[in-house]
This record gives sequence, structure tokens and C-alpha cells, in this order.
Amino acid sequence: MFDGPWESCMLVRGLNPSECASWVQAWGSALAILASAAVAIFVQQLEARRARAATLEQEVRMLKIIGQFVFEVRAKLRDIDEHDIPYLHHNWTAVDAPVACLRATPFDAYPVENAAFAVATALLSYQFMRDARDGLGSSGGTAEQAAHIDKSRQHALAGFFRAENEIEAALIKRGSKLPRMQIDFDNGVSIRTLEPNPL
Repeated sequence: MFDGPWESCMLVRGLNPSECASWVQAWGSALAILASAAVAIFVQQLEARRARAATLEQEVRMLKIIGQFVFEVRAKLRDIDEHDIPYLHHNWTAVDAPVACLRATPFDAYPVENAAFAVATALLSYQFMRDARDGLGSSGGTAEQAAHIDKSRQHALAGFFRAENEIEAALIKRGSKLPRMQIDFDNGVSIRTLEPNPL
């Protein structure tokens, strides 16, 4: 007797056909609203994932570039022979280019505060060393001055070593790492490594 949807509706609810139609329409509207909300949430989550991926890619790229400059400074400082400081002015000026690149990047643009602080500290140590070196002028200075400059150089090297470690740690957290790099010198090749003083 009650074999159609309208008859079932009227039997269960005790409603007439127009009231049943209103109920069906209400349920249909509710389901449509839920479906559109689900689609909106899905699209929003997809866009958020894409934005996070783009941000991550940008952070990794920036950290790798900074890491390359940090390595270059460290490698060139390591190449300077402290016993021949007056005769290796070209080596000192060779350090200026990567240092200038590091200084050109605002520290508040770094994706990781620890890396920014480590690079800033290393650059400060480097500046102290360069000020002492430039204070000698064309003279070789005394043995005591040369020892002071070399001690400053070692301190700067340690600062850039810490900076490289911070950058490497930040990259690992982002599923990446510093690439293998090398710099050719007159007396050999310097290969990027996280050891402070590789052979």
C-alpha cells in the first residue's frame, strides 16, 4: 500500500505530500551545503599545502646559497698562510666578495634565527680580523701583531664553522642538506666539509 517514497514519508511522519516535499528539500539543501563546505575545506587545505611547499622550497634555496657563501669564506680564510700575511693581500681581498654577499642579506630574512645569529657573529669576528690586518698597511708588522691577526683569523674560522653547522641543521630539518662544494686554489682544492679544519 505504501510502496513509494512519498507514501513512506507520509506514513512515517504523518505528513501530507507538500509537507514531505518540504522535508526532502530541506535535507537536500543541508546535504548540498555540507558538500560545498567539504569542497571549500579541501581546496583551502590544498592551497595551504602548496603555500607551505613553496615556502619550504624558498627557505631551502636561501639556506643553500648562504651556506655556499659561508663555506667560501671559511675555505679562503683557511687558505691564508699566517706566516706570509703581507704577501697574500690578494687572498684577503678574495674573501671580500662572499663576505659582501652575506652582509647583503638582511638577518631578519633568514628562515632560521640560529643561523642568522651564527652568521652575524662570524661576520663580526671577521671584521675585527680585517681591521687588525688593514691596520698594518703595507708593512708586515711585528711577530706579535701577526700572531694576533692569526688568532683573530682562527676565531673567525670557528664562527663560520658554527654558522655552517647551523645552516646544515636547518636544512636537515627541511629534508635537505648542503651540497658538496669545492674551491680550487693554487696549492690544491678545498672541499666542503663540516669538519673545522679538514686536511
